[in-house]
Amino acid sequence: MTQAVDMSKVYNCPHCRDSHWIVTEKPANEATCEGVKVYPDDTYTLTYAQRCPYCEGIERKKALFKECFIPYQYSSGQNKFDWNAYGFEDVSKKRQAVKNFVANFGEVSKNGIGLYLWSETNGTGKTSLACAIGNELLLQSIEVKFLPAVEILNAVESKTIEDYEKCDVLILDDIGKKKTGADFYDETLFKLIEKRYGRKATTIYTSNIPLDRLVVDPAVFTRINSRVVSIRMPELNIRGSEDEAAKEIITRVSGL
Repeated sequence: MTQAVDMSKVYNCPHCRDSHWIVTEKPANEATCEGVKVYPDDTYTLTYAQRCPYCEGIERKKALFKECFIPYQYSSGQNKFDWNAYGFEDVSKKRQAVKNFVANFGEVSKNGIGLYLWSETNGTGKTSLACAIGNELLLQSIEVKFLPAVEILNAVESKTIEDYEKCDVLILDDIGKKKTGADFYDETLFKLIEKRYGRKATTIYTSNIPLDRLVVDPAVFTRINSRVVSIRMPELNIRGSEDEAAKEIITRVSGL
């Protein structure tokens, strides 16, 4: 008995019609077990059901986006990185380097290569660009997590630090912002980077400090320096224009 299908309904997954299973049929004489035909003389059909690979992909992406901890303003659908915001600044090489990083991520990830996005000026788009890259990788079902460097100790207290150690890509935001000297902080930062280094896991760093002036444990510096492409962002605050636009709207709405 064939179940009637409502053709007017819009399904999230047209392949399995949201059942999460794909049903197929094949002749019994084609069924095998360890290479040997089980019913070689039978001609009736057998029904097989397998988990829908399309749904699994969709659900995985949903879960990855939900658990990446990228701040809302930088999340997918909110953050569209605009290289044109730098005006007449020549960013073609930087833009191509980022494009190559994403396009060749399979090769990049095998060698644990990451990025070090830096500028001495605040608001130049370092975090925005790092998260835009993260969003692109999430669309490829790659596990990405976002962690402000100042919250590393919080991750230890909440027992989530292992999630950051094991994820495919870690965005470690504002490294160097917290003054080192607190032994436990330094030790935790070292363990995090050491474990990711040993696994050849990709890490994307953002910082206001040039890589050669980053004040961290020498062992941490060696591991970062050996596995990143350093990209200096234009020393232009592109966040200012967004703030001014917001102020204009607030003024207009409030009538003040």
